[in-house]
Amino acid sequence: MFLVKGTIVSSTNQKNVNRTLILNTILKSQPISQVQLTKVLKISKSTVSRITFDLMQSGMLKSIGTTKSSKNGRNPSLIALNPDYRKSLVVKIGVNYSIIAIANFSMTFERVKIFKTKKDPERFVGYITEFVKKNISERVHSLSLSIPGIVDKDFQKIIIAPNLDWKNLLLAEMLKEKLDPLFDNSLKISMDNEANFAVIAEMMFGKKINEDDRNVIFILFGEGIGTGLVINGQLYRGRWNTAGEFGHMIVEMGGKKCHCGNSGCWERYASISQITREKISISGSKFLNTQLKSSTLKTYSTAVATGIANIVNGISPDVVIVGGTISKIWDEISQDVVRKVKEMSITPDAANVRIELSSFSEYPAELCGAALWSFWDVFEGPVLV
Repeated sequence: MFLVKGTIVSSTNQKNVNRTLILNTILKSQPISQVQLTKVLKISKSTVSRITFDLMQSGMLKSIGTTKSSKNGRNPSLIALNPDYRKSLVVKIGVNYSIIAIANFSMTFERVKIFKTKKDPERFVGYITEFVKKNISERVHSLSLSIPGIVDKDFQKIIIAPNLDWKNLLLAEMLKEKLDPLFDNSLKISMDNEANFAVIAEMMFGKKINEDDRNVIFILFGEGIGTGLVINGQLYRGRWNTAGEFGHMIVEMGGKKCHCGNSGCWERYASISQITREKISISGSKFLNTQLKSSTLKTYSTAVATGIANIVNGISPDVVIVGGTISKIWDEISQDVVRKVKEMSITPDAANVRIELSSFSEYPAELCGAALWSFWDVFEGPVLV
């Protein structure tokens, strides 16, 4: 659940709320001083001092020097998350290429490896197992996986990942059987839809969310299309954890056949796979070498804008953030997409929606979200500040 600034809480929970606010603010703005925390959060100096001291004692925070003060006197100390407090294994599963890495507590990545996705689940689990054997000797707390599909409400089973042809796959159980014997602790394994992870990352420490944004849509364009929804400051999953599958809304009756079994799905017209036959890597290097005709880009931008306009008219978000491989051509199509969405918006107010490119470029937003998910028990977030 998202904690929204201004939410009324009981006094017994106020300390925990303040702790969460402080941790999330440090994550978003590290390194930061206690003086800055007090100003940003409007929490008393004594409260900030007490909580940060406790967090330092627990090992979650560390001091990393000082910053110059505008006033005479001692320079304020800077604090940041301690990367060695806890580490997790994170995996972004892509249709063609995947990423595996170690995420540390400061939300940076170590030993990052891009590999071609093994479509056979047993081979995929085998690859992860071999990576762990060869690359990991220290204690790892958990494993978090970003999935290009729908997972069950317990975050353990893939209900369907249509572009991988994975159905009712007990992936967490398969991984646990292979990985637990390699560690002196039982791994906590969890997974979620990639677009959910992406919107979590944007809300938590992205740069495109304004203070008063409460309704945020993240649309992940790749081999398919996924959508993460934040409604009134909370991640919206729906009753069966299936919300956000806008890639499978019908935009053309009797149109192209989709992997999901329906025809005319949006992703059959607006996923990146529809404009290039290249199997696109995470870096998108092959895609950059693919020459796309202006007529192709124009048709594609119309397909992208049509789906976004449908979402805007149906949900009325404050901001739509796009990410994934579409970022490689966003500069070429963004003006056309924004113009067409405005034209198709049902009211002038709806047409004012901001359409932004994801904050994340070095690593995908969904990988960053998977890392956050690994430490969810600590951050309890995100908190909007």
